Amino acid sequence: MNKTILISVVIALSACGGGGGGSSASAVPTVSVTGPSQVWSDEYDWSAKATAANMDLNTVGFTISGGDSWVEINSVTGVISLPGETVDAGSHRFTITATDGAGKSASTTWDLQSNAFVAGVWLPSVSDGSFFAVSVTRSGELWSFSNDGVDVEECSGKFTVVGSNLDGQMKCSSTQSDNKSWSANIEGTSDGYGFTLSKMTITSGLYQGEVLNEPSSFYRNQGNTNIKPGIYDFGNNVLNYGVVEVGADGAFESLPSGQTFGLEVSTCEVSGNITTDPIYGLTTQNSEQYTEIDVHDSTLLASNCNADFNQSSAAVLQSFLDNYGDTLVLIGSPGSTTSNNGYNSNSMGMWQICDVLGRNTPLGDYYGINCAAPAGRGYAVKKRKDGVTIYRGDMPQ
Repeated sequence: MNKTILISVVIALSACGGGGGGSSASAVPTVSVTGPSQVWSDEYDWSAKATAANMDLNTVGFTISGGDSWVEINSVTGVISLPGETVDAGSHRFTITATDGAGKSASTTWDLQSNAFVAGVWLPSVSDGSFFAVSVTRSGELWSFSNDGVDVEECSGKFTVVGSNLDGQMKCSSTQSDNKSWSANIEGTSDGYGFTLSKMTITSGLYQGEVLNEPSSFYRNQGNTNIKPGIYDFGNNVLNYGVVEVGADGAFESLPSGQTFGLEVSTCEVSGNITTDPIYGLTTQNSEQYTEIDVHDSTLLASNCNADFNQSSAAVLQSFLDNYGDTLVLIGSPGSTTSNNGYNSNSMGMWQICDVLGRNTPLGDYYGINCAAPAGRGYAVKKRKDGVTIYRGDMPQ
C-alpha cells in the first residue's frame, strides 16, 4: 500500500517541470508580433511588439532583419519602432527572431505596408504655360483645377492608395461648355515626396477611348498651414452669402443669420466636418518632425438647395490669401454620382474673418468687421458698413 503511494508521488513530481520562465521542455519555441499591418509613409508615432513563448524569458533576446532598414527592435523588450524616422512607401517583410540563453530559437515573418503620403497640393514639374493644380487628401480624395487661358476645367475623383501605387477614377467638366465632360481611369505612383501620373484611360464622354501613357511628374507645393478654428465668410464677396464657424474638432456650419451661399448650380445651407489628420491636424501639437497637412478629408452637406448640390464628401484645401495673410479654406466638391452625370463638381471659398479667440483677422479689419467673443457667450460678428449684424450667441453689451 505504501509502495503504491510512493510511486504516485514520484510521477506527479516528474510531470511538473521547471525553470526557463515557466516554459515546458517539450513545447516548441515560438515568437509572434502584435502591432499595425499598415502605416502612412510620413508616420512616426507607431510601434509593434514581439513576444516569445516556450523559451527562457529571462534570457531571451530579439533581432530583426529585412524590410526597411530604419525599423529597429529592442533586443530585451521586443518593442519594434522607428526612432525619429519613417517607413519608405511600399510593402515590407521583416523576419523577427527570438533566442534564449540556452540556444532555443524561433523566427516569424511580419508584413508591414507603408501607404504613400499623398496629402497636399500638387503642381506639375513641367508646365506648358497653363495653370494646373491637383489637391489630394490622405485617403486619396482628389480635386483639380486647370486654366489654359481658353477653358477652365474642374475634375474630382479618388485614388486608392496601396503602398506606393495609386489607382483611381476621376470625372472632369468644363465650366465653359456642358459638352466637354469626360471620365477616366488613372494610375500613378508616389514615394511620399513626389507623385507621378503614369497612365490615363478615358472611359466616357469627350475623348473616349484615348489612352495617355506619357508620365507626368508633380511636386508638393509647400508653405501652407493647417485649417484654423474661427469664423469664416464664404462666397464671392465678404459677407455676401453667409458666415460659418469652424470648431477645434473640425466641424463647421452656417451661423443662424447667414446660412446660404451661392454657386452656379445651387443656393444651399451648408454644414460638415473637416477630418483632423491622424498625424498633424487641428487638435494636435505642432512638431518639426511632421509635414503640415494642407488638404484634409471632409464631409459637406448642402441642404434646402434650389438645385442639385447635395454632396457627401469633399477635398478641403487650406492656404493663405496673398494680400492679407489670412486663412482661406477651399472646398472642392466631387459632385453627385446620381445626377448630372456626376459632373457637377464645384468649389467654395471660406475666408477667415475672426479667429478662435474672437479677434479680427487683417481681412476682417479690411472689411470693417468687429469681432468679439465675451467669455462664455460665444462669438459675435458685426458688419459696420451697412449696419447688418450677424451673430451667434448673445451680442456683447
